[in-house]
Amino acid sequence: MKFLACASILSLGLFNFANAACAGPFAQCGGNNFEGEACCEPGYECVAFNEWYSQCQQSSSAV
Repeated sequence: MKFLACASILSLGLFNFANAACAGPFAQCGGNNFEGEACCEPGYECVAFNEWYSQCQQSSSAV
């Protein structure tokens, strides 16, 4: 039982760490030569404006 509790706590910590690596609201998330984070925080999606710039915008499903 202790193992299960520890595993649950560790997995929650790793999930939060993974989300922290994603771009925040309205941050750049893609485009040619872009080397930053290619994912967006929950509730946002990466929207391409042109071949050089993509930005985290609020998801249409989140509205």
